[in-house]
Amino acid sequence: MKKNIHIVILIAAVIAMALFLILTFAHKAGNGNAVVKQTEAQEQETSVNREQEAYYGCGIEEEGHCPHCDQGIKDAACICGGHSFMEKGEALKNCPICKKPLKKIISKDLPKEVKTAKAAPKVLYYRNPMSPEITSPTPMKDTMGMDYIPVYEEGQVSVGEAAQEGQAVSRVHLTKDQAVLSGVVSEAVSKLKLSKEIRTVGRIAFDPGLTVAQEEFLTALETRQKVSMSPDPDVILRAQDLVDKSKIRLRLLGMGDEEIAQLEKDKTAQIGLVLPEDKAWVYADVYEYDLGWVKQGQAAEVAVTAYPGEVFGGVIKSISPVLEPKTRTARVRLEIDNPQRKLKPEMYVDVVIKAVYKDQSGNEDVLAVPRDAVLDTGLRKIVYVDIGDGTFLGKEIKTGPEASASINGQKFTFYPVLSGLEGNEKVVTKGNFLIDSQSQLTGGMSVLWGGAQEIKTEEQTASQGAAPVATQHQH
Repeated sequence: MKKNIHIVILIAAVIAMALFLILTFAHKAGNGNAVVKQTEAQEQETSVNREQEAYYGCGIEEEGHCPHCDQGIKDAACICGGHSFMEKGEALKNCPICKKPLKKIISKDLPKEVKTAKAAPKVLYYRNPMSPEITSPTPMKDTMGMDYIPVYEEGQVSVGEAAQEGQAVSRVHLTKDQAVLSGVVSEAVSKLKLSKEIRTVGRIAFDPGLTVAQEEFLTALETRQKVSMSPDPDVILRAQDLVDKSKIRLRLLGMGDEEIAQLEKDKTAQIGLVLPEDKAWVYADVYEYDLGWVKQGQAAEVAVTAYPGEVFGGVIKSISPVLEPKTRTARVRLEIDNPQRKLKPEMYVDVVIKAVYKDQSGNEDVLAVPRDAVLDTGLRKIVYVDIGDGTFLGKEIKTGPEASASINGQKFTFYPVLSGLEGNEKVVTKGNFLIDSQSQLTGGMSVLWGGAQEIKTEEQTASQGAAPVATQHQH
């Protein structure tokens, strides 16, 4: 009996244990399903949140600018990155500013850093659009009803900056797009050998008058020699006076001091002035504006129609001290080779004088700037120096005469720079007129307009013109 009771108790315990295990397993299974459901719900919620946090923008980061930021207006819906609008909330079909289609951008694709636009520049004063030297502290209109142009602080140069920038007369800033559209090209200034070919016409000299004057000079020398031992000092003085006057006449007829000294040494008149000899004389006319290039001893080439393709070499011997008033030319005397005495007196010739520019120290390598880089106002010459980042400084320079230089087998026109540039700058050679116009558009004074204004100011000063309008003041 006891044995049966023990068996029953054992079976009951096993059954209880089994029920316990079944219940425990069922409970755990239920909890697992709840966890899975909860995880799925959280993921769905996260997905919804991500969907709600999505931004929409045109995606343009280089084109244009944000008008809100540029005007200093804060806008919570705009986290501008150039022109990339990203608005939180419902999807928009088009950008409200540029009207281009918008695309969805999730949070992870948003830019980590957003460029902040500069605050609106401060207006310094307002400038008359027709007379830039007339300014006003407040907005106003001129006599024709045109609005004054605001001049902003950003475009001005302080006294300290001007000293550091080499006394710049103007300063212009262009954006990258403006520089491209303007076709701005800059070139570095460098030292070059400058030269010029002066082309003119002349004739083979037939000058009996000069030959006679030379003979008279030689006679005066001979007379002075003969009376040098005379006891009468007045005779010696008259003989010397005759020699001096003969020299003056030779100079007026075009002979230089070196030629006269050679004539005094040789004691023989130049027969080639009246008859063909092994050396011929050429009289060429050089215009006044080219006289700075012409020097004694320079080489020259002569060609005549009688001998096509043949060139006769020569040297400049003298330059007339007096200009011809009607033609504004000076006579240049050249001595040239005359092989076989081909060249006859009074033949017409073409003359090419090859001149090389030298600075005041005699150096042939000089700092030069391209002619296209120079804006000539008539009173001064201006170049725009590219200092980088789209900024250009207008600098006044002083130049020598226009010349040419050979670069890679091609000839280009340059000006030698006397002052205003140091030699390590880049100057604008194309687009400088547009840069100067931009200076006027942004409220600065155009250097070309400034040149005209300088003339106007001089005229007003000379005539003591009227004072400016009372409501305006001048800078």
